[in-house]
Amino acid sequence: LTADQRLLLIALCERTLRAPAQGLQVPSSAEAAQRLGWELTRFNRKLDNVCAVLERHGVRGLHGAVGKLASGRRTRLIEYVMSTGLLTVSDLALLP
Repeated sequence: LTADQRLLLIALCERTLRAPAQGLQVPSSAEAAQRLGWELTRFNRKLDNVCAVLERHGVRGLHGAVGKLASGRRTRLIEYVMSTGLLTVSDLALLP
């Protein structure tokens, strides 16, 4: 993952990393983009790239297909990151 892709994942997982006992907390794309100081279009482009990279590595449920929306991909990303330990609380220090 690139540094920007990692930041995107940290922004998506921030609430869950800070309060794991509260379960998955999924921010909107707009909230996560604002947290990073990015335009929403940049965030969505990076989100597409992260999903493509992880899908190539066998992670399912990150891309839509004909007749199937990828509306839950932020949730799926957070589930994947948290279940694999890809990020930890110490990664929060990388956020701006």
